[in-house]
Amino acid sequence: GEKIPMVIVPLANPSGYFRDWRYVNVRRAKRNFEVQSVGDAEHILLDNGKPLRESAVCKEADMLTRFMIGKIKTHQPVLILNFHEDESLRKLYLYSQGILGNKDPIAHEIVAMLKRRGFIFYEKGKTRFNQPIYKGIVGNVSDGSIDEMMSAEKIFFDGNIINKPQAKSIVVIETSTENISLRKRVQAHKAIMKRADVFYRMAKKIQGDDN
Repeated sequence: GEKIPMVIVPLANPSGYFRDWRYVNVRRAKRNFEVQSVGDAEHILLDNGKPLRESAVCKEADMLTRFMIGKIKTHQPVLILNFHEDESLRKLYLYSQGILGNKDPIAHEIVAMLKRRGFIFYEKGKTRFNQPIYKGIVGNVSDGSIDEMMSAEKIFFDGNIINKPQAKSIVVIETSTENISLRKRVQAHKAIMKRADVFYRMAKKIQGDDN
């Protein structure tokens, strides 16, 4: 924080964490049951000039998207590192939602860092959501997420379509919990965070923006 301007959201879903629920309304996704995700941004995202959803899926999603949009006024998005874990996958992939998608050098560097620490990645194929994987990276998908919203140039907010700055690099980091100790996973996340200033400078150079 002494080197680059940062906004840290330490825990986006504290009530879910306390109850061991991923979603606001249900512990685990059930068939024919609409889950309410705190990270849903479909009410902000546009499709042919209209929002994907008429209103936020839950009040927590509305609060989080408003917080993120509010922070854009003081911290125009350049680099977003979204730290996740996955209990269902032994082999991993990460998402790159920034301008360069799966060609983002920051995403490739993070994959390399995690590989050196023993994490195994899919090199090709498709995710369980039928998204193509390229060298451990899934790029620029439409998933209705906060990450997609932060990469969008136009959004629907408070009844109006508005322009917003696009984050140049958005990397959704995944670490597997299977057979990997919490200590090792914490160290991996810590190593990535310690390179945030390097990644920030790399992101500033994307599309020739050196300001």
